Amino acid sequence: MKWLKADMVKYLQIGGILLVFLISIGFSSNRQDARKSVGVEVLIDNTYENYFVESSEVTELMNGDVRDYVTGSFITDLDLRQLETNIENHPYVQDAQVYRDLRGIVRVEVEQKRPIARVFKRTGQDYYISEKGEILNESEKYTARVPLIEMEDGSLIGNKYMSETEYGQQLFELLTRFHQDEFWSAQVAGLQIDKTGDIIIQPQVTKQIIEFGQPEEIDQKLTKLGIFYKEILPAKGWNTYARVNVKYENQIICE
Repeated sequence: MKWLKADMVKYLQIGGILLVFLISIGFSSNRQDARKSVGVEVLIDNTYENYFVESSEVTELMNGDVRDYVTGSFITDLDLRQLETNIENHPYVQDAQVYRDLRGIVRVEVEQKRPIARVFKRTGQDYYISEKGEILNESEKYTARVPLIEMEDGSLIGNKYMSETEYGQQLFELLTRFHQDEFWSAQVAGLQIDKTGDIIIQPQVTKQIIEFGQPEEIDQKLTKLGIFYKEILPAKGWNTYARVNVKYENQIICE
């Protein structure tokens, strides 16, 4: 019986310790909830050296029409999810995470949208194409270093997303290939697209213009273009040809 009593005493002691611990957590949580926010810290992801979003804009979106709404408010009064939604209303914000720390500081982590091309329009405002296929209005604060697309007919692609038209989907696939491939991202400076949708590629280094045609059969055309860059040019000289055409099946036409 002595061992049974000893076990009971042991369990009661453990239970008492747990109860005290839970009560202390409750008091601590209540104290945290009763605290006011003492500040805001904004961290903007500039991994790709894009600077479309500024910290001041983020805090303005959080505060809305009330000056310093976040700083000085009770923690329990802050709807963190709504604050995230407000920040994500910025046209160049991809994602926002808002949380509080033990010091009473509201911390904000912002992921920016990443443009992969810029469209130059002869009439109207220029815009960017994001890596998600979204069409983004040109920023007055920052210009991204991405391939420039000159289009004669902007209606070939959508108004908000490239996926709105079949041609837009095909062009986005080509741009994505250029963006994700280290070799092609270093080679392509821009595109010229005529009214029919035919594409001329302007290279970064060499002087040739590249007649690519429609953004169709992309794999086959890039394979032929790769042969031109990796086999023909090294053998013939980098500026031997003024024009190369990969539009036609099983043909590389060099002039």
